Amino acid sequence: MNNDQLQQLLTAVTDGLQRPAGAYALTPGQVDPTNPLDYSTSSGIKIWNEASAPLPFKFNVEGKEVNTFCEALSERANKSGWNLTEADVIMINDSSTPAIQRNIITEYGRLTVAEITAAVQGWITEESRRAQNNMQMFTCIMASLTKEGRIKILAEQDKYHVGEGTNRRACAALLFKLLMQKAIIDTRATASLLRENLSSLDTYMSTVKSNIEQFNKYVKVNWEGLKARGESCDDLMINLFKGYQSASDREFVRYIKQKRDAYDDGGDIQPEALMTLALNKYETLLKQDMWNAKSQEQEQIVALTAELGKIKDANLQLARSLSKKQSKPSDKSKPDKKKDGKGKDKSNKKKSKRTHTGKWSWKNNAPPQGDPQTREFEGTTYIWCPTHKEWGTHTHQQCRERIRLEAETAESGNTGSDNANQANNATYANALTALMSDMQDEE
Repeated sequence: MNNDQLQQLLTAVTDGLQRPAGAYALTPGQVDPTNPLDYSTSSGIKIWNEASAPLPFKFNVEGKEVNTFCEALSERANKSGWNLTEADVIMINDSSTPAIQRNIITEYGRLTVAEITAAVQGWITEESRRAQNNMQMFTCIMASLTKEGRIKILAEQDKYHVGEGTNRRACAALLFKLLMQKAIIDTRATASLLRENLSSLDTYMSTVKSNIEQFNKYVKVNWEGLKARGESCDDLMINLFKGYQSASDREFVRYIKQKRDAYDDGGDIQPEALMTLALNKYETLLKQDMWNAKSQEQEQIVALTAELGKIKDANLQLARSLSKKQSKPSDKSKPDKKKDGKGKDKSNKKKSKRTHTGKWSWKNNAPPQGDPQTREFEGTTYIWCPTHKEWGTHTHQQCRERIRLEAETAESGNTGSDNANQANNATYANALTALMSDMQDEE
């Protein structure tokens, strides 16, 4: 290596040592927060586009969406450097405690409009990185509102602007405060209402039909609302257990009971952890198609109900079969099984109405309207049969003629299998009871 080459090498090494190291930051928005961004450069424009872009979802300015909106906005604040000390637009001085600053996103309920206005007036019109961050945050929030959300603040621009004339500036913190007031009615009674909501989680569980995901979102909205106002909920764990144990799934309730037993025995579990465990169990049961699965006893009840339906169908088929057999003429080639031992044929005795005479003539007379449908005669109880239109010893439910007529009415052309119907002993016994009662009446 000659002297010229050696000199070039030394020069290169010297230049490398003297060159300042690149500024380290996790994101482009966090680089050099003490100096304003140059929006005339491509890098400055890129930082603006990323910081002011809409959040992943649109905010409809409703209470149930507040938590998700606040979480997304906090992530954007960290990424864009809105919370860095030299250019911080997130932390606001608490006038009641001057040494304390509060996060406008997580503690909006503890900061008044007057406190926010006083905090931003000193820098909002400056040519500084903080003023740029304020405009980035304001643009991001406005771009993240739905059409309905924008309408809610349409006529209230003065509430999120500071200054007059050429010094009038939009304030991101005031805009955020206004949106929270619209989404959650911010009064002295709000904290009490949020606490009351958390104390009746068992009632709320039934309104969402044991949907644990929706239940958890509801808890977070009310819990975060309390924290944003500097309030706490000391009995949240008890309320959570009470709510989860009101779910409709037995396996889920059993799982929660185990967690409560461990908690009562001194186990260390926080509300966030319990909510995560409950949601995981719920999703697991859903994926396994076991959520609200029937117990063994419930399966038996379903099976018995189906069997009862089959028995009722068989009963109707048997009644049809019996009525058809009775309507057929007797086969003279076979022994007559319907004679009563005295040689009298009873097969067609009920085909026409009998006329009673003598002391039995009353049997043809219907009881006057409003009179009892039963009467005693010679030690026997008689019942008026509207089907036979005479007094007899069988009830209306036992009346064989009524059964036959109803079977003919329900007949649709398919009689079914006689053998299958006759196999149902319980139904057959009921039919025989009606036949025997009718035969006794005819004697």
